[in-house]
Amino acid sequence: MDKKILSLLIMLLVIGTTGLTALYAPFSPKDEFVSSISRPEITTESLERYFTENLFLKDTLKSLNLTLRRLMGNVEIQNVFITPSGLVKRYTPDSDENIAKKNTEAIINYATQSPSPTGVMILPTASAIYQDRLPLYATQTLSNEKLIIEEINKKYSGFAMAVNVYPSLFKQRSKNIYFNTHNTLTMDGGYIVYTILAQRLGLVPKNMNDFHIQYVTYPFYGDLSSQLGYRHTIDDKIALYNYTTQPSLHIVDHWQRYESKRYSTLYPLHTINQTSPKNAILGGMSPRIDITSHGTSTNQSLLVVGDENMLSVIPFLATHYSTITFVDPKQLTAGELALIDTDSYNQTLFAFSIENYTNTNLWEKLNELIPTVKKIVPEP
Repeated sequence: MDKKILSLLIMLLVIGTTGLTALYAPFSPKDEFVSSISRPEITTESLERYFTENLFLKDTLKSLNLTLRRLMGNVEIQNVFITPSGLVKRYTPDSDENIAKKNTEAIINYATQSPSPTGVMILPTASAIYQDRLPLYATQTLSNEKLIIEEINKKYSGFAMAVNVYPSLFKQRSKNIYFNTHNTLTMDGGYIVYTILAQRLGLVPKNMNDFHIQYVTYPFYGDLSSQLGYRHTIDDKIALYNYTTQPSLHIVDHWQRYESKRYSTLYPLHTINQTSPKNAILGGMSPRIDITSHGTSTNQSLLVVGDENMLSVIPFLATHYSTITFVDPKQLTAGELALIDTDSYNQTLFAFSIENYTNTNLWEKLNELIPTVKKIVPEP
């Protein structure tokens, strides 16, 4: 399509949408941009707020705008690649290399003081695994996640067990490993990660045939979709893996600072609606989630310190452990982390996406997550 025609169409859409917005949400003399018409800087900010809140057919127009931009040749918008199969976020490591260094030092500090084994797993992003789905120029500009993960893992030698799932994920990249519209692992990807992780933790992974896969009826539109307004064209289906060989009773407790929630299943379908289908997995994200499993063959406990990716892995681990506690240091304060009785767990696993590991200051909080025996200050 001719670019001049596309530009004209966009201009007509803008004019028409402005008129329809004013018609359906009429200006009022009380509106700030009306009363402050003589002060352009205030009027501009107020108008922007008005159209953000009231824009007619906002979501539909966002999708249409994105479709038009694709027709004009755009394949990367706001650091998100638009591929035929889904949206893929570009990973760019923070220029401050001390973030990853200090995060590593904090975990090593924990591992050297903990009486129980400690594992570390850095997860690659979709942009590293789905390289063959990206535009040709992307492979020349992407960061080398494989190398970064290997270099980080080397630092844990002699201190903690490093689990590298990159090779397995890359080998199986034709599968639905990451959500099409959300920057985290699907449960299909979670199963691949689980099979590698379980072996490193001394467990025997459950066979895929031992699970019945159930799909949530509502389509899921994740954070990347919201960022670009790319709805109704690309979506996701939430897959739930139900272990059927040896069914167990699972109690899932959510701590959310001002309230608590409890579910008697790993997949509380009764709590979801069209806006929250991903919450079918463990009931969604919380600062702390405790899973108690009755009927597992062992009496082992696991502490997982990680990010949202682990929600797609923990249901598989729940078939092995009697107790799993998941905590997200980004959502908890340092004081709240310090209260965790780390000595009550047989194993600890730190598991983050490479993006969170290299770009987020976790170390200040992780330094408070130390074994309980070390928190007792000896008398002088």
